[in-house]
Amino acid sequence: AHIAQSVIQQDFDLTIVNKMEVDHGLTVPLSLMCGQPEAWPFYSSLSIPEDGGRLTGMLPFASFLWLFKRRRTYRLSGQSDPSRDAFIFEALGRGCVNHRCHAVVEEQLYSLDEGGVYRTSGGDAAENVSAPIQNLFRAGDGAINWQASRYFFCVVDNQAQTIRWYVTFHGEYLPRHSLALHYPTGKWWVDDLPVSVGAGCIGRAGRPTGAWAGDQEAVFLGSTGGTLANAVKAVDYFTTLKTRQGLNIVA
Repeated sequence: AHIAQSVIQQDFDLTIVNKMEVDHGLTVPLSLMCGQPEAWPFYSSLSIPEDGGRLTGMLPFASFLWLFKRRRTYRLSGQSDPSRDAFIFEALGRGCVNHRCHAVVEEQLYSLDEGGVYRTSGGDAAENVSAPIQNLFRAGDGAINWQASRYFFCVVDNQAQTIRWYVTFHGEYLPRHSLALHYPTGKWWVDDLPVSVGAGCIGRAGRPTGAWAGDQEAVFLGSTGGTLANAVKAVDYFTTLKTRQGLNIVA
């Protein structure tokens, strides 16, 4: 207390906290809006049809709000006031495993679910586009580890005209494989990565734009000059030289 009083008298802005209540549930703004009711009056909520699945993502597309579950997709539509005239109806018998596994490319929605990869232009039909690699999605003995699907994600490279879904195979924790689609031709290939990755994006680092992916320690770059898998292998090679051979190589 003596130290606090001394520094305050010298015009030092000191904040003293003995106990601070943390507002985890946004109760302060809700209390300002609604007072202190026994239950929050969310009269404007909309109910999604019960089908045994949970909501995995949402996306504005083709004049609707698309609501994804793992095996179903719904669309929300309204006129002037969504709280009064909005309604939800089933759009597709396909879904999306999480909110990072869908992408819109050239006015087409691409999405990954447990049945494969499909695309739609916004109507009531979905076209399966993953036939060349459909064995990976085969129920029971497919290679994909769906228990880790919350870590899956996709990256769109418009310059290379590819979409890559980073997925986990059985025995893995984070994605170490990417399912790559060249969307103009429908050609597929699978990249095997020497390390696990948890996120990705398209970026530029003084070179042509390309796909980037990263784990907890590093970011690996790919570009139009090579594949992401080879970029990761190069980084892995230099890491091995440093950790096992004691050679520290810098550029």
